Amino acid sequence: LASTLAGLSTALGSILIYVPTVYHNPTLSLGLSLSAGVMLYVALIDIYQKSLGDYNTALGEEWGTIAVTATTWGGVLAMIMVEWVIRLACQKMGMTDGDVLGSVETAIEVKQGEPIPVTGEDKRQLVKTGLMSMIALTLHNIPEGMATFLLISREPAAGLPLFIAITIHNIPEGIAIALPIYHATKS
Repeated sequence: LASTLAGLSTALGSILIYVPTVYHNPTLSLGLSLSAGVMLYVALIDIYQKSLGDYNTALGEEWGTIAVTATTWGGVLAMIMVEWVIRLACQKMGMTDGDVLGSVETAIEVKQGEPIPVTGEDKRQLVKTGLMSMIALTLHNIPEGMATFLLISREPAAGLPLFIAITIHNIPEGIAIALPIYHATKS
């Protein structure tokens, strides 16, 4: 139940983009950067530290540090490979315009307080950003859901703070996925 509720908070984040001011220019940049900041904080402060403690308990301090560092960088390398595969797929579909995670601000002319005028390549860039976020966060949420389930099953008192942290950080994940796609498609 806890893993399901934490996962559903991603949907809550995607629903928040329907707040009327969300489709204005500053909100896109604010929403994406806020999402990134929250996710980095939770990953580095909460999840990384919990993993380090568990590895240290299981393997000792030296090997625990090596294991958490190796698995962290393994995740980074996995995401680089996912981006590479997505880039190849986009090229095969005729979307060859630059970096999949390119700067939205340079791709779109910004006029303060007006909806973003999104056309052609701008739409493709935003859709690719949203899809890349969706794939990355889906891959990220699988072990996250397992960790939440296992920790709550094993130690409910220790699992509750992790459940709350994951639930909170899943809200900006939903925003990170939905906001660029909404800006591109208006749906």
